[in-house]
Amino acid sequence: MAVWGIVSGLTAAVHNYTGLVLVRFFLGFVEAPYFPGALFLLSSWYTREELALRTSILYAGSLLSGGFGGLVGAGVQAGLNGARGIVSWRTRWLSPEERAIATKRLQYTSGSQDTERGSLFSGVKMAVMDYKVVL
Repeated sequence: MAVWGIVSGLTAAVHNYTGLVLVRFFLGFVEAPYFPGALFLLSSWYTREELALRTSILYAGSLLSGGFGGLVGAGVQAGLNGARGIVSWRTRWLSPEERAIATKRLQYTSGSQDTERGSLFSGVKMAVMDYKVVL
């Protein structure tokens, strides 16, 4: 867990996209054995009768952290915006022009401009015929 904390903390020192990808790779590398390791430790400390409850608590905690993590992050981002002269969200590797292009592309592909209507059968047929869906 200490190595995970160190690698996670190194995310703050990232200044470009390549650095972010590298830090996230190493974070995943040290994070991958966490859940199997936690289950192993639980199985070595508790009896079979106690293990089911402890495992379900571990799974529930994982689901709750995923559910509320975004809300906590949004609260932190809103509360710390401008603190110590640093904005809460910086995309340092994108210029203002690139940000405008990215925003426009996301708006275009969001589906809000999709006005084509079709039957349910035609939609299913399109999905079955698309090799990317089948794969």
